[in-house]
Amino acid sequence: MDRKAGIRELVRQGEGQMLEFKRSIPRDLAKSICGMANASGGTILLGIGDDGDIAGIDTSNKTIAKVEDYSNSCDPAVALSVQKLEGCLAVEV
Repeated sequence: MDRKAGIRELVRQGEGQMLEFKRSIPRDLAKSICGMANASGGTILLGIGDDGDIAGIDTSNKTIAKVEDYSNSCDPAVALSVQKLEGCLAVEV
């Protein structure tokens, strides 16, 4: 993901094989992370509804740690990068 791309530009691209939207942190986030890792990687935008609505999400370090815990629950653990992006989190797998 291009760091300079705004959240609206990413939302305009729409969901696909390499881009997923999640309004909140779902209980099965590890499944999405593992799936992307087993494919060719991608980005999960947290704080975005399936319809492209930018709802936002808590971007605190506690929330980021929770996302990282999900990646560590994959076997093997999946390396990822979490970036704060206009009130949302961009999780790069």
